[in-house]
Amino acid sequence: MKKKKDRKYQKSDQKICDFGNEIMRKEARKIDIKNVEIYSGARVSRATFSRHYRCITDIKIREENRILCDFHRHMGLGDNRETVIFKFVLTLYKNKGFFAVLVKRNDIFLLKKMILEMNRLITRGWRSYGRETDRVLEKICVYFVMAIVEEWARRRFRGDFLEREVGLISEMYDFLEDNQGDLGRIFAKWEIKHPRQKRQMVV
Repeated sequence: MKKKKDRKYQKSDQKICDFGNEIMRKEARKIDIKNVEIYSGARVSRATFSRHYRCITDIKIREENRILCDFHRHMGLGDNRETVIFKFVLTLYKNKGFFAVLVKRNDIFLLKKMILEMNRLITRGWRSYGRETDRVLEKICVYFVMAIVEEWARRRFRGDFLEREVGLISEMYDFLEDNQGDLGRIFAKWEIKHPRQKRQMVV
């Protein structure tokens, strides 16, 4: 039987999601969060909870899918660098409660996917220095943006920092693009001098 997603269903779903996010935020290091903790805190019955989710992981996955779909929907192939970065930062701000949970729990799956999507749009016109070098540069971009996001999370994703975060990420990409050649030469020299070590590296 198909679930009837009326207003009552949606209201219950929101209550469960809100409390699920709250308990994940409070219990950031706790791995095993019981269903009873969620439906009791959300003040819904066990049966109501079961109609929506199986466990806390389902809540997290649904939220991640919702945010990722919204992010993809607003991204355009014709967007310039500043627009792409602004949309990324705005998505974090609009969902700051959920991203605060992810950062606190050191769960980078969703953030990494979003950063890689943003990265590919921004670097699509960059010169290629070979597949391996390009992959390393992409990885550096992810680490740098992740560090900026984590620093913003420590400030509770304050809205008055939106412009600052866009500027920091934009400057980071400017720096990497300006020094792309030097980085490419460094990686090329490492490949020549240390071929054995390179094969053992996990990129």
